[in-house]
Amino acid sequence: MLGPNAPTETGGSAVAEQVRRSGVSAVLAYNDLMAIGLIAGLDALGIQVPQEVSVVGVDDIALSRLTRPRLTTVATPTAAAGRTAVDMLLQQDTESPRGARGLGAGTALGVRRTTAQVMLQTDLVIRDSTGPGPRARPARPPAASLGPDPHCPAGPGIPTAATGDAVAS
Repeated sequence: MLGPNAPTETGGSAVAEQVRRSGVSAVLAYNDLMAIGLIAGLDALGIQVPQEVSVVGVDDIALSRLTRPRLTTVATPTAAAGRTAVDMLLQQDTESPRGARGLGAGTALGVRRTTAQVMLQTDLVIRDSTGPGPRARPARPPAASLGPDPHCPAGPGIPTAATGDAVAS
């Protein structure tokens, strides 16, 4: 987890150097604006998206289809979430005790608080900012080594580790 950072293009660009130093192969950004800023920041550092680092945003804003590379994103049903929230508030208001309407939650008149679980569909929209991770680089033996690395049971030239993933927020 890298951050905290502002959920803006500037916040995404600001974290690019941390992403480079971490050596991760993929980043899931807090939102599309951060992801777009991160792509710009990585580009300024000479890091290719998606060849070296995959980037995914969240929101599926219109701009995500216009950037280069086009941004892979998680589409969220914001309109449905808003309608559901309003419906729940209106339902809670009609179930409130007489006289408590319009006074808001937390009043001394005993407004009932309820919890509800609502599941809304999200979709992964795969575009151009993601791809297969870079191949693990072969372990290099020390310069003085004449044989297999004693600390590497697989021996020299055999990939022993893969790069990790990061979440920018």
